[in-house]
Amino acid sequence: MVIEMDMCDSSVILYTVYVIKTMAFIILIVAVIFLMISLTARCIKAIITDANIPNLLKDMSKKIIATLILFFIPSIINFSLDLIEENGHEQYTACVTNANLEYIKERREQEELAKQAEKEQEEQLMKQKIKEAEEKRNNSSGNTIIPRPDPIQTENYATEIKYYSQIIPGVNFCNPGHSMGGYACGPTSLAMIIATFTNPAYTPTDMRNYICNKQGTIPHTEGSGLAHVAFTNAKMLSDYNLNVETLFDYGSLKAYNDADGAKVLASVQAGKGVIVNVPGHYVVLGPNPSCSKNEVYLYDPAQSSVGGVGGESYNDCYTVKEAIRRTGTRHNRCVNGRGQCGWSSAWAYSGK
Repeated sequence: MVIEMDMCDSSVILYTVYVIKTMAFIILIVAVIFLMISLTARCIKAIITDANIPNLLKDMSKKIIATLILFFIPSIINFSLDLIEENGHEQYTACVTNANLEYIKERREQEELAKQAEKEQEEQLMKQKIKEAEEKRNNSSGNTIIPRPDPIQTENYATEIKYYSQIIPGVNFCNPGHSMGGYACGPTSLAMIIATFTNPAYTPTDMRNYICNKQGTIPHTEGSGLAHVAFTNAKMLSDYNLNVETLFDYGSLKAYNDADGAKVLASVQAGKGVIVNVPGHYVVLGPNPSCSKNEVYLYDPAQSSVGGVGGESYNDCYTVKEAIRRTGTRHNRCVNGRGQCGWSSAWAYSGK
């Protein structure tokens, strides 16, 4: 499997841009210093030689203007980049804004992890091909192959997640004034998982009642959404016969990386439903018959029954990276691509 990577995610490209930025800054500083020295020398010479004052002033004005222009070039460039980002075209400025040593180091580490994950998948694929070749050879020689049983029941895995919207008119989440549409993305995501793997009739309202009535003492912040630790709560998992695997849990937002993306994709390919914590929101990534092998389906509970906010729906098949990008830019959850994008946690669920 090859995980897609934007040009500006490459540490090589970013380091090249960083070197160019540094050299340009040094040249700019040297040019400003040269003009200032030249201006000072011209003044001293004029005083000593009693030069023509009008010509001196004219020459000085040119050097002062040139110095000011050079001095304000970085500010002009930064202002232009901010305007481009504010107009929704941050992809054109990412190479410049992300070209710093800290981010480059992080990208290099992520690329190494991605290469390692890709190597492991290639090894697994090779083992599978060898196994298939041996089975084919044995079949052709008349031997009977007795397949090794799968240790996990296949009926506890899914080919499609049952979708629910959290937008339920007239229903509050626990406290009055806190609507399901505003506060129940987490409970609705869990309801999708339960309805898919253990109870097809289960709904977001059922999960709301379970949490708000404190059945099983499921942690939540009073009326303001489901607590982070609730997604792996042992009592809830037992009550609904669910298995869960924590794919990653950073505790705070981190930029998307290919290694974690590979974990999510592998879980979805195995028929699991993955709940992901993105900026200020929870969504489900899962299998769907309409998706290709390297895609996941985005089940965002914040979509209404008529196709989302303003009638627009973006629940569809995407690469994992594109799905996370879309959840980040939706409703201004991700601001200019700087520090408030990405994801913090992901849990993969299946039935027991």
